[in-house]
Amino acid sequence: IMLYNLAETLGFSGEYRKAIDYFGRALELDPEFESAHINLGMMLMLTGRPDEALAHFREAVRLNPDSVEAYVNLGNVHKNQGNLEAAVNQYHAALRAEPDSTPAHFNLATTLMSLHRFDEAIDHYRRVLEANPDLFDAHRNIGLALAALGRIDEAISPHRRALELRPGVAEAHYELARVLAVTGTTNEALTHFLEAGRLKPAWPPALHGAARILATHPDPSTRDPSRALELAGRAAKLTRRQDPLILDPLAAAYAAAGRFKQASETAEAALALATTAGAEALADTIRKRLERYRRTTADSQFSPGPRPHQP
Repeated sequence: IMLYNLAETLGFSGEYRKAIDYFGRALELDPEFESAHINLGMMLMLTGRPDEALAHFREAVRLNPDSVEAYVNLGNVHKNQGNLEAAVNQYHAALRAEPDSTPAHFNLATTLMSLHRFDEAIDHYRRVLEANPDLFDAHRNIGLALAALGRIDEAISPHRRALELRPGVAEAHYELARVLAVTGTTNEALTHFLEAGRLKPAWPPALHGAARILATHPDPSTRDPSRALELAGRAAKLTRRQDPLILDPLAAAYAAAGRFKQASETAEAALALATTAGAEALADTIRKRLERYRRTTADSQFSPGPRPHQP
């Protein structure tokens, strides 16, 4: 016990290699010390020795087939190694042993997100929220999963809740802005894109989202081509003009400012990049906009056109 307690203290202090030594000594004295196997496995994970960690977690399960902690840690090792289906199996084993295990539900949900099994992930995140209603990651990921399923209206509420919990997270503002833009709540979307850009000034997605709205908003009192050019130009520079999703709103900003030659040139560059990347849907969208830019003269009134499906 003294060796085990010392190992735990060393582990909490971040002295993982020393902790490994003392957990090993404890197991030499008592090879069936389940907690020592689990904690040694965790230290081995933290020091980049996953295969050895697996062996100790498996031994913990052999000693105690109902060890939720061992199953969850087995799942974590598999997930970190990219063996997602194996991880899912271990998290399910943990839930068979303890159906209300919050760590098992959360880690299972996160793994299911990576597998694009969004409906199942939502169910497990909701089980997590029953125990911890204020967990930012659960609300945020439910919103992302609902949006991925095309349930955009439903995604707004969890994204709003996530932002209430952590208003200083740029990504939370951006994710809420995206679903708001798709539902046509454009002015509020713009507010959140701009706040995301304020929190992360060198983050191209936030700059690109705000620029698109400022360039194409149907209300002249909101449309601001100069600001759109500024934001889209920064995003293009940050991405070295190699991202068609970024060049597309830059072209729209040029057009909104009446600079149709530059709008066409920028759209042509975006189209070439999208075509090379095999992004056919994006290429088709850019091609249609390019045709409009080419048809429009600098003396005519530019109409922003329909609201884009997403920023």
